Amino acid sequence: MFCENSQVFVPNAFTPDGDGINDVLLVRARGISKVRYFRIFNRWGELVFERYNFQPNDQANAWDGKFKGVDCPVGAYYYLLDTGNLSKPLLKGVISIIR
Repeated sequence: MFCENSQVFVPNAFTPDGDGINDVLLVRARGISKVRYFRIFNRWGELVFERYNFQPNDQANAWDGKFKGVDCPVGAYYYLLDTGNLSKPLLKGVISIIR
């Protein structure tokens, strides 16, 4: 699942404003074949996005900044990412929506 030179990157901000630049949030990686799960929560702990068992770098599994079809407000969102790496199974961080 992981190679010696594997890397995972989740941007800390994106701008889902429809201009075609940074409109989606995408898990980027090399050296891994699958992401077990990627979950995003708002500041109240409500789950606003999740994907399971997908390949990184796949636009089909990107978050468009919406929850239940409505644009999420500008602000900070928190993520949990499980890559399946036994030495560091869970990554977490903050994502900002900027409009």
